[in-house]
Amino acid sequence: MKKQISQSELTEYINQSGLHVVYGYTPICATCALAERFLDIAMEVAPRDLIKVDLNYHENFIETYQIKSVPTLMAFKDGELVKTLYRFESVTNLVEFLKNIDD
Repeated sequence: MKKQISQSELTEYINQSGLHVVYGYTPICATCALAERFLDIAMEVAPRDLIKVDLNYHENFIETYQIKSVPTLMAFKDGELVKTLYRFESVTNLVEFLKNIDD
């Protein structure tokens, strides 16, 4: 079981200086489970500072960033959302997202 983080911990995480990635999921989402496996492999190839967040507990976050579906991968730089991914087509797709966040 994954540790739940509070809204304040999530806000503190994304507002840190530098680049931070948030993986948003819900536990009953079968696609999320597969996407997380892809993401774990992709992180071995292109490591990033990442936190996994059960979006069931973060309604304000969903509204603030207008999250449309799960799973989602969101990159924040110095507290600003810079890139979002909803389609976890393959491990290669995720590696490209992680490697090219700064572009």
